[in-house]
Amino acid sequence: MYANNLPECTCKKIKCVHHGNCKDCIEYHKNNKYHALPYCKRKENKQADKTNRKSK
Repeated sequence: MYANNLPECTCKKIKCVHHGNCKDCIEYHKNNKYHALPYCKRKENKQADKTNRKSK
């Protein structure tokens, strides 16, 4: 099981050394000031923002 309880890694960067290894990927992004969130987390935040906008 991957981040967000997904059955597979959703990151577009297939050649990334962290692809498919959520623990290492999330740790890498925590320590990177330019890319603070991994792809799987960013997508969730965008969808959450859309639903928040609709409810206002």
